[in-house]
Amino acid sequence: MEELFVDIKEEMIDGKIYNMAPVRSNHSMVVINIGDIIKKYLLEKGKDCIVSQDNLDLHIDDKTYVTPDIMVICDKTRFIYEGYNGVPELVVEVLSKSTVKLDRVIKFKKYCKLGIKEYWIVHPEDKILEQYVIDNNEYNLLDVYYIELIDKEGFPKSKREFNANVFEDLKINLFDVFKNVLDYK
Repeated sequence: MEELFVDIKEEMIDGKIYNMAPVRSNHSMVVINIGDIIKKYLLEKGKDCIVSQDNLDLHIDDKTYVTPDIMVICDKTRFIYEGYNGVPELVVEVLSKSTVKLDRVIKFKKYCKLGIKEYWIVHPEDKILEQYVIDNNEYNLLDVYYIELIDKEGFPKSKREFNANVFEDLKINLFDVFKNVLDYK
């Protein structure tokens, strides 16, 4: 019988190993869409930054390395053989059921302590994006963006566009972020 080799990705936080969740279609689609939006912007503006999508370890300290869904890196002097050992300008995590606590609590604190200027948490099924910015060594929720929610009176509402904080002229439209995302939960 032939053995099948599967490379399981993992992260280590405070010395504890976490196996990364298998990637689902909506998760992948959102990562691709956001990566494409940011890459297009950087190219058009002539900014010399790299967009890493799901494939580069961010080394935070001796006992912690994580693989953010998206990192925007402008300081290219901090690459190491094992990944990146610097402070990205922006990190994006796309939630899945098994990573909610990691992304919302544990990584949230690690990214803030590292000094990452902007952090987005994206809910692919609910089509919501939370934008956090660092101020006085704490993340503050700048805003929550959504395609459609229902308000207290039962009316649909939406907040579909926003500008990135670290790149003020980068306008994000949620229809582009959630393009081709399937409606299943």
